[in-house]
Amino acid sequence: MDTKQQLVNALAGLGSTITEAMDVIEGFVPCGHPALTVSNALVSLDTDDDAALAQQLETVKGFIDHVSENRGVTAHHDASVELTGSKANLFAAIREVGTLMQTAGVKNTQVNEWVYRSLAALNDSDEKAAEKLAEAPAIKTALL
Repeated sequence: MDTKQQLVNALAGLGSTITEAMDVIEGFVPCGHPALTVSNALVSLDTDDDAALAQQLETVKGFIDHVSENRGVTAHHDASVELTGSKANLFAAIREVGTLMQTAGVKNTQVNEWVYRSLAALNDSDEKAAEKLAEAPAIKTALL
């Protein structure tokens, strides 16, 4: 499996880990640091620099462990994402939002929560992915 696919899988795993934490801890949405990490990883998928991709992969995996250890939830390292249909469209929307976050910042908790829950949806059903995709236009607008 190439490094880009590993990074996509790790991002979905981080989304699942953070989503689980948000679901069990009332009012919890992580600070901007994981959102910046996600945004940087999403943007790095445009490169063919394997060393840069590997660095992003290790950073994302580290955040999976960090959230798991500090919030008492499962570390979702086993995500395996196949980007087809609504999942492919959702991932394209997540990448657009990740790029917008590079300039708009990562302080909008509504946007951050959508990104985490959308990444988790990549590891879920096509219906869940389609549901998150339907919310993408409003999220993009929040960043403009």
